[in-house]
Amino acid sequence: MGKLEGKTAVITGGNDGIGRATAQLFTEEGANVVIFGRRQNKIDEVVAQLGENALGVQGDVRNLADLENLFLKASERFGKIDIVIPNAGVVDLVPIEETTEEIFDRSLNVNLKGAFFTVQKSLPYLNDIASIVFISSIAHFLGMPTHTTYTTAKAGVRAMTATLGSELIPRGIRVNCVTPGVTDTKMLWTMGGFPKEAVNNMIEQAVPMKRVGNTRELANTILFLVSDDASFICGEEIIVDGGQVNCMTV
Repeated sequence: MGKLEGKTAVITGGNDGIGRATAQLFTEEGANVVIFGRRQNKIDEVVAQLGENALGVQGDVRNLADLENLFLKASERFGKIDIVIPNAGVVDLVPIEETTEEIFDRSLNVNLKGAFFTVQKSLPYLNDIASIVFISSIAHFLGMPTHTTYTTAKAGVRAMTATLGSELIPRGIRVNCVTPGVTDTKMLWTMGGFPKEAVNNMIEQAVPMKRVGNTRELANTILFLVSDDASFICGEEIIVDGGQVNCMTV
């Protein structure tokens, strides 16, 4: 029997990257999985891969009506929800002088507002003793140029982990956060427009383990936090970054 047998999970941004890997792992562990994303063709592809215990819902986390529709459809198909992963995210790497109001709003609305309202809209449908795992980023520790809007949003996600953990614990709902470092996703290889060789050189210098993380490693950490193995963990952040934030090699 899998660790999530009979449970239902909702994953925003579940059609690619970390979200897709998490959806795959949850399915293998016996969960019903609902993925949410903007591209219907990509959603259909992932649902076909996941099988009969999967549902895809198209929408945008910036649209509260789309989020309400997500949880309504999830509950109609599978009943009460046990796990929510607000994973949808975007990265805009822009110097402050070139950051427009549109760029600022897009980053905060997807990465922070979208995560907050994903949780809010899920609450009427959540089982007590449910689990929520936010996805932050080590970028909010590092102060990297051109990352201002992204790191501001991801720092907010980390802050929400503690505050919502405190607020929701009376229902037995655990709220935690996984904070990835450089991870092998399309976002890594396309953001900033740097050639792959330059990105690899940066990783070699910055990451003590001298490699990129893979999405399955992130999914395994998320699985731990939503499973009974983490039943006494709430309001915490687990950094999955090959030692980049806390380890130094000389």
